[in-house]
Amino acid sequence: MYIDLTIEEAKELIDLIRGGNRQQEELKKEGKKGTKKKPLDLGKVKALRDAGWSNSKIADELKVSTSTIQRAVTEMKGE
Repeated sequence: MYIDLTIEEAKELIDLIRGGNRQQEELKKEGKKGTKKKPLDLGKVKALRDAGWSNSKIADELKVSTSTIQRAVTEMKGE
């Protein structure tokens, strides 16, 4: 697939891409990945699991990924 761009549009696109890469490089230098993690309320996770909710339903409710809930459940079982 090809897209016809003017030279100015191509330059702007390149600047956007390079800018994003520079930002990622700066975050790496600081030891950050570039995303902010939301604190997960383990009490809510536990209460919802105890109420019979699935990991998927809990994830939807708390607006996190299913894998985040799975990790939390695994951690709670290990405690």
